Amino acid sequence: MTTNRRWKIWWLAATKSIWKLRNDMVFHNQPFDISKLVDNTTFLTWSWLKGWEKDFNVPFHQWSLAMSIAFI
Repeated sequence: MTTNRRWKIWWLAATKSIWKLRNDMVFHNQPFDISKLVDNTTFLTWSWLKGWEKDFNVPFHQWSLAMSIAFI
């Protein structure tokens, strides 16, 4: 999978996470929490890559610590 495609997946995960956080704020009176947004985006990106890339076998802990390496 190309780096460009991974960036697109990250962008979709970020958009989905922003939308979910926005809905939580509007409908459930939740406060804005940037760390929750980053964590959700990171996990969603990892889970989508794990499902779509046959050779992607990086554990989540390792992925979340060095995610930037995957986009080089």
